[in-house]
Amino acid sequence: MEGTKNSVSRRSFFKGSMALAAAGLAAGGLAEAAPIFAYAESNESSGEVVRKGHCAGCFYAKCTQLYHVKDGVLTYVEGDPDGLYNKGKCCVRGAAAPMRVYNPYRIKTPMKRTNPEKGLEVDPGWVEISWDEALDEIAERLIAVRQDNPAKLIYLPGFPSWHFPIVGAGWPFATVFGTPNVKSATGSLCSVHLAAAHVHGEFVQTSEMNYAKYVLCVGATVGPNHGVADAGTDFIIDKIENGTRMVVVDPRCGIEASLGEWVPIKPATDLAFLEAVTHSILFEVGKYDEWFVKNRTTGPYLMAPSGDDYMRDPATNKPLVWDSAANGAKTFDDPTIGDLDFALEGTYEVQGQAVQPAFQYLLDTVREYTPEWAEEITTVPASTIRQIAADLVENAQIGATVEINGQTLPLRPAHVNPSRGCTCHRDGQAAFWMAMVINELLGAIAVPGGNTVINYNGHCLQPDEDGVVISEAIAKNSRSPYYEWRYPFDALDVPELIPYSYCPGNRYIWTLLDPEKYHVDYMPDMFIGFGCSLFSKGGDPAVIEEALKKIPFMVHYTYAEDEMAMLSDIVLPDLTNVEADVFYENSAYRPGNGNVGRSYVGHKRIIEPLYGQPNPDDFFLQLADKVGFLTGNGMNCLEFAMNKRWQMKPEYEFDTSRAYTINEMQELRMKNVFGPDASWDKLAETGYYEVMLPENEQYNYSMFPGKTTRHPLYNIAVVKGLKQLKAGLAEAGIEYPLGQEFMDDYEFYAKGFPSWKPTPVMTAGDDFDLNGVVFKIPQFLFDVAGCVQNPMLVETALTDSLQGKILINPVTAERKGLADGDMVYVQSQYGTEIGPYPVKTTNLVHPDAMAVAGGNARYSANLDPLVKQHVKYNKLMSTAYEAVDVLSGGLEVSPAVKLIKA
Repeated sequence: MEGTKNSVSRRSFFKGSMALAAAGLAAGGLAEAAPIFAYAESNESSGEVVRKGHCAGCFYAKCTQLYHVKDGVLTYVEGDPDGLYNKGKCCVRGAAAPMRVYNPYRIKTPMKRTNPEKGLEVDPGWVEISWDEALDEIAERLIAVRQDNPAKLIYLPGFPSWHFPIVGAGWPFATVFGTPNVKSATGSLCSVHLAAAHVHGEFVQTSEMNYAKYVLCVGATVGPNHGVADAGTDFIIDKIENGTRMVVVDPRCGIEASLGEWVPIKPATDLAFLEAVTHSILFEVGKYDEWFVKNRTTGPYLMAPSGDDYMRDPATNKPLVWDSAANGAKTFDDPTIGDLDFALEGTYEVQGQAVQPAFQYLLDTVREYTPEWAEEITTVPASTIRQIAADLVENAQIGATVEINGQTLPLRPAHVNPSRGCTCHRDGQAAFWMAMVINELLGAIAVPGGNTVINYNGHCLQPDEDGVVISEAIAKNSRSPYYEWRYPFDALDVPELIPYSYCPGNRYIWTLLDPEKYHVDYMPDMFIGFGCSLFSKGGDPAVIEEALKKIPFMVHYTYAEDEMAMLSDIVLPDLTNVEADVFYENSAYRPGNGNVGRSYVGHKRIIEPLYGQPNPDDFFLQLADKVGFLTGNGMNCLEFAMNKRWQMKPEYEFDTSRAYTINEMQELRMKNVFGPDASWDKLAETGYYEVMLPENEQYNYSMFPGKTTRHPLYNIAVVKGLKQLKAGLAEAGIEYPLGQEFMDDYEFYAKGFPSWKPTPVMTAGDDFDLNGVVFKIPQFLFDVAGCVQNPMLVETALTDSLQGKILINPVTAERKGLADGDMVYVQSQYGTEIGPYPVKTTNLVHPDAMAVAGGNARYSANLDPLVKQHVKYNKLMSTAYEAVDVLSGGLEVSPAVKLIKA
């Protein structure tokens, strides 16, 4: 196939990419993983000790480290050779843990604003206050808000500095308080989760590499490009070296592409590419997994002419299919239908109407999207598209099986793995859906070698009454079993306006700036943030700043004086993971295998809190006590809510008539999971706990095999959502607040199978002749554990020749008269400008792309000046409607840009 194949030693390339310049740091490949529970040694002897603990360097947080402590000071970190996930390896973020503790820019004590003027460059006039003073003032304000209208509180957690705020006491605190404004701040750039939540019933999809022979990554990664440092990357490299093909379709040649095959693509054109691959499979290769499509998807379901529902049996209300052998309509689960007798094509008369199977809609949609058509849009040669389609089908080994632990499972060692580079566009969710459609055509969903998910909630293929996988909560706005119109709108992120969306962060900006436009009849009086940032997860910082300044009183639990802190009235210093007793549930995930079991991550504190900070969960418990809902009965009691959230068994339930510390609650939770002998001390002695699934159960198909469930091939959710949205607007007698252009696009993409049209980043004008691309680098994974503000990591990153530069292809540079080292400004189609930054030419980016490594620049005046040396990529983005995916609400990450020589 046409593309780029790199002959450089794969393993040496990967290890070179993780090389560290800072003395004392070491990085390398990552080993195979298994679920673990790690605890520090219990002895508190003086002098130098080595303690085991988990790492917080990424949000999987399962590597175990050896923490060297001398006289109470953390001096050095290395990988634990006994670590079940990392097996002695330690990435740069884990090794930089000491500077996370001793960073001089870290917040050390609660502080209160004295300057009423707010701004990112405005001195807040901080004065130190005690924890008791902070607790009292915050509680007093919360009591007033709750008595007036609980919805006037926004609680916004983000990625953690040491644990997930969404799994501690903070989220149930806000829920019991009574506000509907409890959402994650990270969603604006996490639209990757939405289609997976519908198709898989769980929201984090990935590649299953144990059996895979061919993986097509579209704007995606299965390991190092994501920044994952806990496990699996060595395993993935071994698979590549032993013949697994990794084909990466991306505007940039990343680590996986350099180890496998790179197919350069024009930024933001993934949907056109995937439409053409689907066309080629159906109309040119002419082969797909017929049994899977007929028996495991909604492909044979007969669609009502309106397209927003299935044809249904009047007696049972079950969806109907056409039995080609009996030449008649039957319910989908009729046992008399032969496995291959479900009709997929054609038109049939049912209940006096001409109807078609969902699969026919797919054929009709992609019929016109030929490889030649896609080549004009994507720049990917038509021959390459055809070869990819043929290779997917050939390597899927349709019909093959494998026996695992005595259970026979389908074997489909080829699949598509889409991710953020594919989904964060105007049509990103449509593109992701087409990637899932291809996987369903291959039969490569939830089976060995196929596309799978990280299970956070157990096996996830439970069918609903229509026989279709139940969508995971985030695909339903976490509000109701299905999308539900509510008016007047009760939540400030107005989820009703974009049905089934999963990206609320930026929508708070909309309503804060213009509540009347969105028919919101109240404004927030108070905001509590925990490890969150709308700036690092959003667009133009000036717009976000203006919006947040509308909130009268903000509290921010944070690591350093970031942008959210600069706009807050009280800031609270967070712990680092080594200063905390940690226990929380996570998925037993490793790159290359979505689910190997359950994981409860934790350790006893490695060192005492440097500045005497309490555990944030204890602070929330005390806050609930002062506000008046810690103890009591029913859902007006935080302890009752945590019993439900943690699924506590009767013998371990919290006594809701008394107060607990978070450690007491967590110890009861340990017993709830591991039995009566479990305790902090016991687990400190035993060191590791495994919660492994049998190998066959690591594939979700095993729990719902054969005809026991179906994946949605036709995206009926968005079609129904559009119908309900229009009905709701009509009933309320209001115009669509997002405007007619947004509604027109919503109608265009909200179909069972999406069509393609140019998006705003493709029609910005000739001057804006490049599209931005931003990619992660090993030092920074979002801002988990304060990594972006860790000077050791920043200094290490700045040794990378790509960091802090504008990366363009040599062909592009020649066309624009630019050379390495020339300083340029970058202007966005949305009217913002950054720079000047130096140009670096590289053949590792597409000629139509302007790429940035990391793009992690921060805007707060009170942060370490080092962090301002990154490129301010987010400033090129926008929260405006034209920059939002109409199906997910996510932000466009590839704005059209132009370069101006300084």
